[in-house]
Formats: sequence, structure tokens, C-alpha cells
Amino acid sequence: MKFRVQQIARGFWRERYLFCIQASTSEEWQCRDVGPRELDKELRQLGFADHRDSYDIYTKLRFAVRHYGLGHGYVECDLSADVTGPERFEGDPRLDRA
Repeated sequence: MKFRVQQIARGFWRERYLFCIQASTSEEWQCRDVGPRELDKELRQLGFADHRDSYDIYTKLRFAVRHYGLGHGYVECDLSADVTGPERFEGDPRLDRA
């Protein structure tokens, strides 16, 4: 299982994220627009209950926004691999849904 998080809007009371899940490589990405609280809830359900893990994702997400621009950089994490922490990729997960 993989998930991606992309920040698509920011500002006071306007933080929005595109949260995508892919249950297996043969399935399509399932994406939806969420706010910060919904994103925290989704991360907890995926096993990121420890705030340090969530903070690592948010830190890398902020870097992706600074480096690639709002709505272009995203963080992807493969939960089925033996990889610790999220991996950052350049791209736009919204294009993968087309």
C-alpha cells in the first residue's frame, strides 16, 4: 500500500491537501481533497500515531512545496516496503488520476 500527500493550498484557514491511497500497484490511486485535521486522522489510521512520524511527513512536505512549488511537489510513502520514513518525489499526483 502506498500513499501520497500534496499540499494544494495554503494560508490562514485555507490549508488544503490532496491525499491519495493506492492499495496495490494494480489499482488506481484514490485521491481526495482534505484539510489538516482530516489529514492527521488519515495518517493516524495508516499507523502514524506517533507525532514524530507525522512531523517527518509534514517537514518533507514543506520542503517539497519550497523546492517544487505549491501543488507540484509531493511526499509518497510505501507502507509495504522496508523503508523508514517518507520518500519525496517530483511530480503531480493529480495527473496520475487522468
